[in-house]
Amino acid sequence: MASGRRRAPEEARERARAGVTGDAGSTGVSVAMIATDEEDRIGRALASVAWADQVVLVDGGSSDRTPQIARSAGARVLDTEPPWPGYAAQRRRAIEAAAGPWILVLDADEEVTPRLAREIRDTLGRLAGGGDAADGDAADGGAATGGGAGGGGPRAGPAGYEILFHTRYLDHWFGRRGWYRERHVRLARKDALRVTGRRVHEGLEVEGRVGRLRAPIRHYSYRSVAHHQAKMAAYARLKARDLRELGRRATPASACAHALGRLFGGYLLQGRFLDGWAGLAHELLAAEASLLAYLELWELERGGGGAGNAGGADGRGSGA
Repeated sequence: MASGRRRAPEEARERARAGVTGDAGSTGVSVAMIATDEEDRIGRALASVAWADQVVLVDGGSSDRTPQIARSAGARVLDTEPPWPGYAAQRRRAIEAAAGPWILVLDADEEVTPRLAREIRDTLGRLAGGGDAADGDAADGGAATGGGAGGGGPRAGPAGYEILFHTRYLDHWFGRRGWYRERHVRLARKDALRVTGRRVHEGLEVEGRVGRLRAPIRHYSYRSVAHHQAKMAAYARLKARDLRELGRRATPASACAHALGRLFGGYLLQGRFLDGWAGLAHELLAAEASLLAYLELWELERGGGGAGNAGGADGRGSGA
């Protein structure tokens, strides 16, 4: 069981206090998920979106009970045939398979809080009624890339919403700065949502205005230091292949420079030093991943094996 998991009765009480149930009327929301070998964590994520109209899970080839758990929770599960196509392609497939007009993107190591569930339903309810859904700071998240969202009726409001993330790392909630204020576009109209990126670190863009929601998603990141190291090594192999295809070059010196830049930027500029030992541990491992990615790219340029076997331990999990 993942760290930070609360007992089921406590979760149920919190959801009841927030007015969230799984049997309310249609919300217009489809949840798009990707996952591989997440049987110990996906149940929490699925329970947190029981109020949604639909859940679509693209499974990356799990060897555990992830697909069965998702199906038992009512999710539509799509299997992936090898070779694994990368995070962006998996994410795109999940979104395309979703039937609802609004898409909520969620990973297996994440949880929609009851307050967020209620806020989403209330916000979209106001939009459906022709309002602007300006709940607190929800109206002024800034403009997104692309063209307008169209006018009139429900299209007058934001085409998507950024959501705040609260991230738990090694039994520590990142606090004052850095991850604590991390926001990502995770809720958007399907016709306005675009997936960017390649094999790793996929992103979401919205064509139209983007608002902000107040309540957070809880992110239970790595299970352990070993899990973090394994994921970072896998991401490094995938990133090296992406960089190679983009025409980027590397040397051992530039690889070290990228690693030092990552450490300096994350630990000092983004304020991870305020999170004590957990912030330092995270940034050291992130810097190691940057070093590995550019060293693997250097090996590829020299004709070495490097990232060529990334199809094995590729870190295909709940998104990058």
